[in-house]
Amino acid sequence: MRTHSKLFIIKFSSYRTDFRLDLCVITLLNSILRMSLDTKGFLNSTNTSHRDFKYDPLFNTVDTTTEPNTYLFSKDLQNQHRLEAWLSLSSIATLLYAFGVVTGQVTQYVTLPMWIDSTKNVTSSQNQSIKWTPTMDSYFVLSFASTVFVTVFGSVLVLNTFVFKQYSICNTDWSHRRLFLTVGFFQGLAAVFIVFSSSGKRTPPYLQAILGNFSIPITLLLRFLFLKKVPTRRKFLSAVAVVVGLFISLIPTFSSRIDPRAARHLGGATGSGRVLWPLAFMFGFGISAISYVMEEKAVKLRANDETHAGLVSFLFWTSLAQFLVLLPLFWVDFIPGFGQTKNFHEFIQNWIFGLQCVFGGAGCSWSPGVLALLFITSYIMVVCGCALLLRYSEGATLLAIVLSLCTPLGFIFWTLFQEKPFHWHPYFHTSSWFSVVALIVMIPAVFIYNTGMPEMEREEIQ
Repeated sequence: MRTHSKLFIIKFSSYRTDFRLDLCVITLLNSILRMSLDTKGFLNSTNTSHRDFKYDPLFNTVDTTTEPNTYLFSKDLQNQHRLEAWLSLSSIATLLYAFGVVTGQVTQYVTLPMWIDSTKNVTSSQNQSIKWTPTMDSYFVLSFASTVFVTVFGSVLVLNTFVFKQYSICNTDWSHRRLFLTVGFFQGLAAVFIVFSSSGKRTPPYLQAILGNFSIPITLLLRFLFLKKVPTRRKFLSAVAVVVGLFISLIPTFSSRIDPRAARHLGGATGSGRVLWPLAFMFGFGISAISYVMEEKAVKLRANDETHAGLVSFLFWTSLAQFLVLLPLFWVDFIPGFGQTKNFHEFIQNWIFGLQCVFGGAGCSWSPGVLALLFITSYIMVVCGCALLLRYSEGATLLAIVLSLCTPLGFIFWTLFQEKPFHWHPYFHTSSWFSVVALIVMIPAVFIYNTGMPEMEREEIQ
């Protein structure tokens, strides 16, 4: 055995032409060792670090005089530590993105109905003698917010392009921008149904937080059909648990006899509108599910130079598409029973009044402007957090489940406060217990989903 070892050493040192062959043998043995350890970091580094035996003093601290297999094994350990550190930072970043999305979405659930209803009792001083008085209507909220979004993201894009050039996107394909515009198109359509249904006099505020999760089953279905993403059993059961939690929170809504006093106290439309407006609200979030799935594809696109499509560029183009969709849809404000004006003159008066009111004019208090600022800020938090989650996490299903946490949180908020007039008014009724149980079910489901194995392509299963 010792004789064979000496012959191997003599051969290794004498014949320089056989050095690479022996190195490949050693590398192969080392690869087998790594496969037996079944370490993901080792497997990923096999294809890159063993192709060329190079030493870089800026990144490696291993001495070049060490045996080749020792050097390669040490380098693999470094790669494993780097991978573990990256996964830890990625998990922390995912939690931060999710926190921003949840905070922003709950703030939207709170501020949107309050902003729309903020001037229901306000009358412009110059129109006190007229029966019809302008108000802060839904189309103004849509168009004003959309204009601000385009301005904000457009300004950031200009800065990103001309000032911080090292972070800007290079060689963005026009096909990418077309997809961005399509995402914005569906977001704009969804916004019409959601915002016009969001008044507390149409859809109860507590119910809005619940119905928004209608996007979860639609997202799962669309993601399976169009992205060919098949969830693992663990993730599928986690999503089912979330749906069960949503069903628990909806039980009082299905039967008003469970808590009739809460149904009267928490607002909403009367008659057939009590059913139709929540359905319109759900339909808006069903359209949002389409935009979520398309957004997942958009934010993960790569250009010809293998660079990701810039998030700032994505946010600007989608916001621009929303604005271009909403601009010609002003006529929906004239639809009887759906809109809030009867003719073009009332439409213009409402828009001017809303603009003045946001900036403290037309006899309005400070609340409409503050509510507008909170809503716009929370929306920016949500769209940025959603884009980051879709790019750096597993996709639209995780985003939908994270958004589902807003359901019980929004419900609990409206059990502690009353919208009109807004004040602290705790009213813990039977429906609140259903919401608490739903929260207990959904939080573990979100954690289990986030720590599961990645989803598989449909072809991989076949």
